[in-house]
Amino acid sequence: MILRSVALEGCRCFRNRIEVGEFGDGINLLIGANESGKSTIVEAVARALFDRHGTSGRGIGNLQPWGTNLRPKISLELEVDDRRYQLEKRFVGGQESELSEWDGSGYQRFLTDDGADDFVRELMLGTAAGRGATKPEQWGLARTMWCLQRCQPSNDAVDGRVADRLREALGGTVVSAERGIIGEQIIDALGEHFTGGGKVKVNSPVGAIRDDLSAASKAFEDLQGRYSEADDHEAELARLEREFTRLQEELDKKGERQQELEREAERVRELRDDISRLREREEGQEAERDRLVKLLKQYDEAAAALKEAKDEQKKLTEALSEARVDLKAAERLHVDAGHAEKQADAAHRAAREALDLCRDLQKAHALLKERDALQTRIDKLQGHQGTLSGLERRRDERVWPSAEHVDQARKLATQEQVEQARLESVGVSVSVELLREQKVTFEGGQEPRSELGEAGETIEYRSGQEAVITIDGVACVRARSEAEETAAIAAEVEKLMAALHDLLARFDVEDTEALARLEAEGASIAGEIRDLKREIRSLAGEDKDLSGVQQHLIRINNDLTSLARKLELPEEQLSEREPGDEEALTDAEKAASKRHDEAVDTRKKGEEAKDDAIQQERKINDELTDADINAEGAQSTLKTVLQGVSCIDRDGLKRLGEEAGKQLTALREQIAGQERELPDELSDPAAQLKTTKQAIDSLSGEKEDIVKRQAVLNDKLKKAQAEDLFAQMQAAEEEVDSLKAALGNAVRDAVSTRLLAGIYQTRRESAAKPFGDLEEKFNRILQAVIGKPRSVKIASDFSMEGFSEPGGNGGAELREIDQLSSGAREQIELIHRLSLGEVYAEEFGRQMLVLDDVLVHTDPARHDQMLEILKRSAGTLQIFILTSRPQFYRGVTERACEFDIAALAE
Repeated sequence: MILRSVALEGCRCFRNRIEVGEFGDGINLLIGANESGKSTIVEAVARALFDRHGTSGRGIGNLQPWGTNLRPKISLELEVDDRRYQLEKRFVGGQESELSEWDGSGYQRFLTDDGADDFVRELMLGTAAGRGATKPEQWGLARTMWCLQRCQPSNDAVDGRVADRLREALGGTVVSAERGIIGEQIIDALGEHFTGGGKVKVNSPVGAIRDDLSAASKAFEDLQGRYSEADDHEAELARLEREFTRLQEELDKKGERQQELEREAERVRELRDDISRLREREEGQEAERDRLVKLLKQYDEAAAALKEAKDEQKKLTEALSEARVDLKAAERLHVDAGHAEKQADAAHRAAREALDLCRDLQKAHALLKERDALQTRIDKLQGHQGTLSGLERRRDERVWPSAEHVDQARKLATQEQVEQARLESVGVSVSVELLREQKVTFEGGQEPRSELGEAGETIEYRSGQEAVITIDGVACVRARSEAEETAAIAAEVEKLMAALHDLLARFDVEDTEALARLEAEGASIAGEIRDLKREIRSLAGEDKDLSGVQQHLIRINNDLTSLARKLELPEEQLSEREPGDEEALTDAEKAASKRHDEAVDTRKKGEEAKDDAIQQERKINDELTDADINAEGAQSTLKTVLQGVSCIDRDGLKRLGEEAGKQLTALREQIAGQERELPDELSDPAAQLKTTKQAIDSLSGEKEDIVKRQAVLNDKLKKAQAEDLFAQMQAAEEEVDSLKAALGNAVRDAVSTRLLAGIYQTRRESAAKPFGDLEEKFNRILQAVIGKPRSVKIASDFSMEGFSEPGGNGGAELREIDQLSSGAREQIELIHRLSLGEVYAEEFGRQMLVLDDVLVHTDPARHDQMLEILKRSAGTLQIFILTSRPQFYRGVTERACEFDIAALAE
């Protein structure tokens, strides 16, 4: 069975619906960071495949999103032997399960509820849970082929049904096929007695009898206890009678003591009331004394404050007279400084105006000089501009060749000469020696030509392939070369001549030298144009061109006009007016400015001195006012204190305070005398009376408890006599003996059944074919990964017994898998799953293999080898790899089979 798609809703981090798929037949990558939900998807698939839809409890509750009551909903699309199913399950409230089958046009309901649960679980060879959610050891194929973080399977024996299928796939004898009715009965009988873990079942015959025996033994022990308890009740009644008599005697003595203590307590209470009244008088007298002492202190503080205020008034009056004298002096200095500042300001303005006039005239002279220079530059620029226009017109009148054109023409001429020479070397060469003056005509090769030669002159002619020589009135001679390349060379010569002719005609010249002269002339004109432009740019400077220089001149004229208007002079007189000595005027302006600044500083200091004198006068006035107020307040306080106690002076107030102190002392001595008559804490009759009353209450309570206890014990004795406990105890003892005998028989039956099942299991395991093919497959893959001759031994239950490496004496010692490193262990465990999965799938069709973050301890080289093994196994298995590091599995599958969980959940 393989998985095509999965949809979840209300499952842990997936509150909203998420759909993942369609999954491929081979390797599928589920990619996501930690806590993104990869493991949740696989666990939800397991819950849908193996758990009943009505399952509740912690296993299913853990699927719900944290802090919610959402119902987990899971939908799977499965494929089994070319048949496609859809399983939909809902857990927690309104549970339901529905399995539909694809009929070519859509899904049609196939099974529902328990029927759907059992059908799907059987496909995976799983086992239903007794109650609650299933555990990984009940997941059949998934227990062997799934590697999950939350339920990592150990190297235990493969589930029995899966092991039978594997043995069948390996060609071994499947015991379940031959055990028949007897084998089934043995297994059923063993199941009646023991759990899968080998423990005695609660509801087995042994368990039931053991429970009955335990109940009977407990009943017998209870009867024994009740019989002994009745004997104890009789002894307890006699003891309670004696205790009741003793309590009554003690209670009478406590009553007499109570009366004595009540009389003594009344006397002490009256004494304490007298002391309390004296305490109240003491508090009032103490308050009066404290009030008079406080008033005396207040009087002394007010008298001292009055003296201090009068001294301060005298001192401030003298300071105020001095401050007024200082204020008048400061006002006179401030007026004098103001006059000096005005004079210095006038002198500074005059010096500044003279300096500004000097600088304006200097600026005017500089502008006049700059205007003359600009006019000269404009004249030169206009001349250069005219020359440049003439050169540009000459340049634009025709097309000028470049140096490249000249080089091209010369190359063509050279190539023509070379080819012409080649033509002549293989063509016709004619030499005509004239015996008399004669006209000779040549045709066939070069340009046809006619020459009139004298006697004894020799005329030569060369042709590529054929030459025709005509001597007027004498002969016509035809010469021909038989060389094969002559025609090709002649065609190349004509082609080169045509290209050269076209190039020369483009520039209207006759030969290459004329073309070179024309190119030199064009280059010379271009150079002159460049030089003139450079000269124009240099003359224009920052103004860039003639137009810029002319604009500059306009600005200069505008500035001169503005200056002439400012100075109120005609422009023609600007050059005649001398500016004066700017340095001397500058020094004079600085000196005047300095004198003005000094006068300002003097005036400011005088103003500050005046303000300080005013502030000082105000401050002294305020302080004098405060002193007057303080003096009046102190005087008022003295009058108020004396009037409050009806005294005329301080001595009278002091005498009143001393008298109040004497009265307080006498009252305290009286209180102390009465307190000495009070009893101490240990002999206080009130405390003793309270203790006595509590003791009487306790004794009375104990008497009541004894009476109640006696009544209860009498009732129990009456019931025990009515029940005949001795007879019941004998019957219970006989029942216990009978159950012990029955338990012995049941234990023998259970042990016999276990022994028979052990014999059957041994027979079942011994019937399997040796696992040579599986071990060979396993070890071939293992050695390809680790590069060592290491072998793993597979046990009959398909677990790994251990591994071996070649020893020193030609043997090999079997060692435990746990002795290997973490990386080697995870590689071996993965190869173990792949080997078992391939064996199963080759016989029973493609199956799911789930790997949740495997190969985390594997080094890069072995990791690459393991990826190749996974790709090979994908030919028979549907593999799901859950990873947070997709770069470790890059290229292991197609892009369509990579599923980003976070992106799908958005």
